[in-house]
Amino acid sequence: MGEGMVDALLSNLMKWFHKKGVTLINGVKEFVEITDKGLTIITGEGKKQIIEADSIVTALPLTPE
Repeated sequence: MGEGMVDALLSNLMKWFHKKGVTLINGVKEFVEITDKGLTIITGEGKKQIIEADSIVTALPLTPE
C-alpha cells in the first residue's frame, strides 16, 4: 500500500489513518459501483463486499470519467 509515495509521507499517512480508525483493504480486484449505501468491491479472494459510507472520494485514476 502506498507504492511510489515518499517514505516519510507514507509513514505519516498510515499513522493518521490508524489514529482515525480508517480500515485499509489491500488487494482489491475490482471497484464495482458506488451507491447510496457505499462502495461495492470485489476482494482479493473474489468476494463481493460493500464498504458502507456516506461519502466516497476517489484518488485514482487522475483522469476524468
